[in-house]
Amino acid sequence: WLATVVGMAMLVAPWWSRLRSRNRPLSLALVVALAGFLGADRLGALFRAGDQSGATRVWIWDSAWRMIVDRPWTGIGPDNFLYLNAEFVDPAGWREPNLAHPHNLMLDTWLSTGLVGGLALGLIVGLFFLVLHRAYRRPGAGVDGPVLLAAAAAMAAALVHGLVDNFYFLPELAGSFWVLIAYAALHSTERPAGAIDT
Repeated sequence: WLATVVGMAMLVAPWWSRLRSRNRPLSLALVVALAGFLGADRLGALFRAGDQSGATRVWIWDSAWRMIVDRPWTGIGPDNFLYLNAEFVDPAGWREPNLAHPHNLMLDTWLSTGLVGGLALGLIVGLFFLVLHRAYRRPGAGVDGPVLLAAAAAMAAALVHGLVDNFYFLPELAGSFWVLIAYAALHSTERPAGAIDT
């Protein structure tokens, strides 16, 4: 739900800046009410007695961090979290010994690709947002503007979702990631006025 809110906030940001100041509190109240209504069950589950969802994430992250401390430079390699989790997991986290990933994009990337791979992913994502920002601000962005904004919102939502779940290391997620990166690459240089896309 948080990822959806972040993505939607990016999409409405240009409209929000043009909204009259007296209408902003009402609009914000409607958004908060709608978000609260839609996410009430999911958020409520975190606080119900006996629900271990939040604690389970902490145990998983602790296990991942122990692996990183053990192998900070190289990580453990792709798809090895499943095989090493039981060795590193806190005894309190015994309920989830067979997880394939640590449910966090930073931990997962560091473990799967090592420190250099994690830094490379950060650089790629940073350049993605920089390129889209420049393309969006470029005079004559025209019809590309909403699509540029949507691409940035999609990546932002994916990153926020990746803080508590899988972000990249599944075929469909990796494919979506590289489609967004390719879209940004197409806008990395200024096209001459009147240029036709092929």
